[in-house]
Amino acid sequence: MCGKHDCRDQCNRCGYQDIDTAFMAFSVLSDLLTWAGKDGALQYFEEHRKGSLEVGKLADMVVLYANPFYVDPMTLTNIDVLETIKEGATIYAAEN
Repeated sequence: MCGKHDCRDQCNRCGYQDIDTAFMAFSVLSDLLTWAGKDGALQYFEEHRKGSLEVGKLADMVVLYANPFYVDPMTLTNIDVLETIKEGATIYAAEN
């Protein structure tokens, strides 16, 4: 979870009028990413194999063109996927 100090630099860049609004948006995004990764693995009882990047676990992840914490939240759906990796193997790679 990001703290208010993490959001302060992005506050003006993303168009937020105050730090509390920025903090709320970044907190929701952080919770969403946790839910999709770590909590998703827990829900399917696969936390011993998935849910975090650790030695011995399967590397399921998506590489994005931009950091979702540093873009305008209204443009999150515009972030391009560069690569998708499942069980350590690339299953999608964007064309150059």
